[in-house]
Amino acid sequence: MTVVSQAFAEARPGLHAFGAAQFVERWLDPTGAAPQPALEGGWETLLLTRTPALELLLTASLPLAQDAPRFGVFSERSWLQAHPTISQRGAAMALTLLRIQIPPEPGSVELVAPQPPLTERAALESAVAPQPCRACHQFFDPLGYSLGHFDAVGDYRELDHEMPIDASGTYALEDGAVEYDGIRQLGQQLLATCDATLGLVDGFLIAAFDINRVPEDQRAELFGASSPRMRQAFVHSERRSYEDLVRSYAQSPAVLAQQ
Repeated sequence: MTVVSQAFAEARPGLHAFGAAQFVERWLDPTGAAPQPALEGGWETLLLTRTPALELLLTASLPLAQDAPRFGVFSERSWLQAHPTISQRGAAMALTLLRIQIPPEPGSVELVAPQPPLTERAALESAVAPQPCRACHQFFDPLGYSLGHFDAVGDYRELDHEMPIDASGTYALEDGAVEYDGIRQLGQQLLATCDATLGLVDGFLIAAFDINRVPEDQRAELFGASSPRMRQAFVHSERRSYEDLVRSYAQSPAVLAQQ
């Protein structure tokens, strides 16, 4: 039994996965630009199981409120509050899930507030229809559409400006396009993609650098040496669980170089 396996075996009676809460917090904000959200989903317990880590992060049913079912970490109320608009949510999801860096918004752009009878989605689509806005927004707004049933403060809703909410979308990946209606279907569609699986590995590595306070001037070199090996180890692991993710990191050059 490896050191990692031993640590998880000892942790299971206490229901607390090693480093899980810290990982999820930093995974959700890899830039470190926003305050750490106060998560309620009990990720240190959820990720202790041998269920695939990506499946839990994207589709786990969260007992956070009585208003409606919430699925996956992007349904966390505090995360939704920290990212109140469609575009902010989509851009954050693109970076967290797929490691897609979105260029900063041009300073000359003015935000267009939705006006009845337009929904937030309809108002946004109208505002970003011209180029060059559409050239960038197509890479993240469709992800944000999946969270249309949650308002700016994270409350569940059935209507937007008294109109039905359209939470459907299509998003192109290297594996092919995924189609969905709502955050649960988006999560289910992403589970089978290489893009999201490899994005999880790289996201874990970046979060681990932050948690372990790896010097900034060493991170690029360690990432280049560690990412391919971690990806291979995780993809070929038995379950692709959080434990497998930790093990792939523990056996990577990023850790071995620090010993």
